[in-house]
Amino acid sequence: LAPGVSLSEATQAIRDAMAELKTPVSIRGSFSGTANAFAAASSLTVDSGATFDRAGYSQTLADVDVNGTVGNTGGGGLLTVTGLLNGSGSIVGSVLTTGSFQGSQSITCDVEVRGVHAPGNSAGIQSISGNLSYTSGGGSGPSVAWELFSNTDSNVGTTSFDQILVGGNLSYATATSFSLAFNGHGSLVDWSDAFWATNEQW
Repeated sequence: LAPGVSLSEATQAIRDAMAELKTPVSIRGSFSGTANAFAAASSLTVDSGATFDRAGYSQTLADVDVNGTVGNTGGGGLLTVTGLLNGSGSIVGSVLTTGSFQGSQSITCDVEVRGVHAPGNSAGIQSISGNLSYTSGGGSGPSVAWELFSNTDSNVGTTSFDQILVGGNLSYATATSFSLAFNGHGSLVDWSDAFWATNEQW
């Protein structure tokens, strides 16, 4: 980067040049060296009502907090999050998480989890319209943390337990551990309640 030029300004200059040259959508550019390393270590916050558009480019970020929209008008590419993916907004395009995947997002595409999948912040619902796969990629492997906060098997009216809605295929390509929590902060689970007198499923 030239002195005094920000990464966002350089990105826009590259996009403008590619548009002027009428390059095909199959040709994509990316930063290398320290510019790319800086981007990979960055955190992204998308506030409610705001939109961040990846425009089809693959991007690796440390932490992403999405309460607005992460768009992907160019299609393709992969959003890789190595730290915490959190929020209650929407994400368009494929996502790979190698850190911790939390929040109540709506994701339009496929999701690959190599780290911890803990839907919600307390109890929460995640919606993934594509495929959800748990794969190996180093560390101790993928895991799912599930929480129940009340003596119920229904999320109607109040979200009382974690839920992952998958529109495509669910696959466990590697051993995946599950952690079940019934005593989180604010939990009303009572083992003496009549609810527990019969078998339950969620």
